Amino acid sequence: MSLMNFKATLFGGYDKTSTLECVSKYRARIEELEGAKEQGGKVKAFSEPAAPEKTLFDGFNAQDVDAFLAELKEQVAALEKELKTV
Repeated sequence: MSLMNFKATLFGGYDKTSTLECVSKYRARIEELEGAKEQGGKVKAFSEPAAPEKTLFDGFNAQDVDAFLAELKEQVAALEKELKTV
C-alpha cells in the first residue's frame, strides 16, 4: 500500500477533516482484520464510511484521495475474503 500523500488544493477537492476520518475508518478496519487473521477470530461485517465531503476551498486533491481510498477498499476486500466475515 502506498503512503498517504495528498496534494492540497486552493480551490475544490475533498474536505481535509472528513477525508482523514474516512481514511482512519478504513485503516482501523484493516487493523481489525489483520488482528483477526493472526488470532484466527471472526469479525463482523463492515459498512463502508461515507465518502469525504467536497469543499470549495483548501481541500485535498480529489484524484489523490480517490486513488488512495480505492487501495484501502481493495485491501479491506481482500482481507474480508480471506476471513469470510460473518
